[in-house]
Amino acid sequence: MASFADLSTINAILRDHPDVEQVAVEAQADRGEGQQRLIVHVVLLDRSPEARELRFSLFYFADAEAGSREDKYRLYLEGARFADTHGFEAIWTPERHFHENGGLYPNPAVLSAALATLTKNVRLRAGSVALPLHHPLRVAEEWSVVDNLSGGRVDISFTSGWIPNDFSIAPQPGVFHRKREAMFELLDQVQRLWEGGAIPMRDGVGNEVHLQIFPKPIQPRLPIWITCSGDPAAFVRAGEMGFNVLTALLTQPIEEAAEKAAIYRAARARVGLDPAGGCVTLMLHTFLGRDEAEVRAKVERPLTEYLKSHIGLMKTMVQSLNLKLDQMDLTDPRLAAYLASFAFERYYRMGSLIGPPEKCLSMVNRIKAMGFDEVACLIDFGVPVDAVLESLPVLHELKTLSDASAGAHRGRLQGYLRDRLGADLPPMKIMIVDHLPRGADDASAKAAERAAPAQDVDERARRQKAAQERQRQLMRTGRKQ
Repeated sequence: MASFADLSTINAILRDHPDVEQVAVEAQADRGEGQQRLIVHVVLLDRSPEARELRFSLFYFADAEAGSREDKYRLYLEGARFADTHGFEAIWTPERHFHENGGLYPNPAVLSAALATLTKNVRLRAGSVALPLHHPLRVAEEWSVVDNLSGGRVDISFTSGWIPNDFSIAPQPGVFHRKREAMFELLDQVQRLWEGGAIPMRDGVGNEVHLQIFPKPIQPRLPIWITCSGDPAAFVRAGEMGFNVLTALLTQPIEEAAEKAAIYRAARARVGLDPAGGCVTLMLHTFLGRDEAEVRAKVERPLTEYLKSHIGLMKTMVQSLNLKLDQMDLTDPRLAAYLASFAFERYYRMGSLIGPPEKCLSMVNRIKAMGFDEVACLIDFGVPVDAVLESLPVLHELKTLSDASAGAHRGRLQGYLRDRLGADLPPMKIMIVDHLPRGADDASAKAAERAAPAQDVDERARRQKAAQERQRQLMRTGRKQ
């Protein structure tokens, strides 16, 4: 365990760096390693969006008949291998039933168990478990198995479900009409089971029994997301309960999604949680290539067909485009084709990561400026598998460009520490953040503030101006390369 002196020394050294405004250092156990490492939160004087960190994940949603008869999961498996070895955050696996659209993914726990055996680093996430369709004991059991297989890499986003056909498998009759409240009730039971508790049930002969799950999961607490689309109340409730959020643009423009992300942050703050502590994940259709015309040619038809297949969501989606739908018959194939074509243009220009890296980087910086923490890249919406796999290195290039500014800062801070402490630095992870998280151990920083003379306003302004100039130089250098 790192001593207070270690934390205080590292904190004091970093606070002297001319780019740094605030520092908080804490010791944390490495998951499954039995060792300690330091988590170093750093607030820079330069708060430009480019300097923020954005996590990249892969998201799946292929049709049931995608690919060849024998090789339907090739993109899923090979994409996961690529993500695992190229620094991506997570693989998101959805839950879909009784429909070709998304039908490759009826059980995210089963599919994530397969990924657990061939990956080592990437998080395995359900995006999302429709909780009212299941018994909480089975959800907790299945995902605990995946947690053990993966060494503690499971996260789950929960949703209430919304398609009536799906509820034919729900264990509670009539739950469809109270699905949102049922989701939170069942979620409480899943959490209790995950953390070692028991829930009361009736056995086969009518006796009350209290049941726990086996095997016990590796993670003591289950990381939870709530899938939120259009309803601001869902963002508020997720924030108040301390959960993360998964959202998308199918039913809302990106500006509206950003407003709801802000509502979520405010809800966290109202109940005393760190407003910057939760993760807001934005799912975006993604396909990158070198030539924009070639990318559009590969993407336009499959994405248009994908959007057309979501005909049930068309009404909500086009309302966000200020189109009047009175007297419109959404079952008319000509109208569906027109709306899908219109929606494609919206996604292509303003709501996706589709195109060459330099075009998509502006969208990435916009996402950062809007306060999103992660982009979940939906890569299997109908583009041929070989083309998608060939595009993944270009997506990684975009990720590298996004990481460049924050990564350069991390590298300079790591070198700054090494110059002053020698090569034997303790294991640490440096995180560039907008605000220090509440509860972070910054006692040494406060002590340093008390011991040091107060900086005058002119000195702080000088440091900030110098940091901004260094950032501009870094961006110029990156463009030349």
